Amino acid sequence: MTAACECWSDGAGRICVTEQYSQSVEDFTGSLDILRTCVADVKTDRSIAETQYHIGVACVYAGRYDDAVTHFRDAISVLEAKNSALQQVVAAAEGKDASEEADEVTAAHSEMKDIAELIPEIKLKVHIFVYCIVLC
Repeated sequence: MTAACECWSDGAGRICVTEQYSQSVEDFTGSLDILRTCVADVKTDRSIAETQYHIGVACVYAGRYDDAVTHFRDAISVLEAKNSALQQVVAAAEGKDASEEADEVTAAHSEMKDIAELIPEIKLKVHIFVYCIVLC
């Protein structure tokens, strides 16, 4: 594994995962707390899922596998809720004038595809680290 991970930017500044993994967990958790006050729906906002994921990664590097699994699962929950919300957008557009809803439906389908690829990847990480917890 590399010493640094992807950075997350909230538009006001950057917080990076560095070799100070415990500090990174705290920083990302602080960002998550701030983010939760800024987004319209914390249950479906992808930036919440991304931040939960990054906290999970930082926890892995810090050797906190139980916490990593929790954050990865939280990220999955948000992504699944987002996917359901997108499915409702698509369903609501059915029967309406296609030209009015085309951009929104296209964007929803694209994001649903992204989520469909992300969830299995994160679930694999959960399985790996649950296995590590059992063996370590």
